[in-house]
Amino acid sequence: MSLVRSVLADARTYRLARLVLAGFFLLAGVIKLADPPAFAATIKAFAILPGEFVGFASYVIPLLEIAAAVGLIWDVKGSLSIIVGLLGVFIGVLVYAIRLGLDIDCGCYGPGDPEGEAFHSIWSSLYRDLFLAGLAAFIAFWRLARKPRLRSAWAIVAKRSATRKEDCSCAR
Repeated sequence: MSLVRSVLADARTYRLARLVLAGFFLLAGVIKLADPPAFAATIKAFAILPGEFVGFASYVIPLLEIAAAVGLIWDVKGSLSIIVGLLGVFIGVLVYAIRLGLDIDCGCYGPGDPEGEAFHSIWSSLYRDLFLAGLAAFIAFWRLARKPRLRSAWAIVAKRSATRKEDCSCAR
């Protein structure tokens, strides 16, 4: 039991969990953003949003996924919260679709999603999202136990711009 506990407490396990979770969201966001009209058609198939919001959502959701994934890679405050919020929405939509008996592609990884084509089932997407929620819970509990110093997005931007200013002043 101490081996499992030591592996779970290890910072490398925490980093790996962050990278895996971020990788799923980064890939999903990039694929959706590559073809927003196809993602909009998938959103429309769920019949949850009014038609005038579907186009907007087809851009905002992938951008949120990408921003939160990059933030999670850099361990930025708030990025895990965004991912947990997105997962909550995604799981809610999938449960809603299952209750209605819909058997459509979830759109998680864009049009032509191999998982969607192979299984034509929302259940596999739900299982994957529950796994990702488990990873997010692990990350959250690890943070509670270890209290790491998370980065502020503003601090990262300020540090980067300060570095640029120093580079410019040296050239003069």
